[in-house]
Amino acid sequence: MIAELPPEYQKIRLQASVPTGDGTVHWFVDGRHLAATEAGELTFYTPARGHHTVLCLDDAGQSATAGFVVE
Repeated sequence: MIAELPPEYQKIRLQASVPTGDGTVHWFVDGRHLAATEAGELTFYTPARGHHTVLCLDDAGQSATAGFVVE
């Protein structure tokens, strides 16, 4: 995180496509539901310092996970 910038200006952009081309994508950060979006639609996460895991899950039960660190 950049100390001189407010957190709302340091959001992480999240976007996912699905094999069928449409449907709902559920976003989870550190096990907590962040948002439900349509496939291809953007959502944003305002990060906190530390280690995090983001997971996206589609209507068919397919998922992807990524880990990241915010310093």
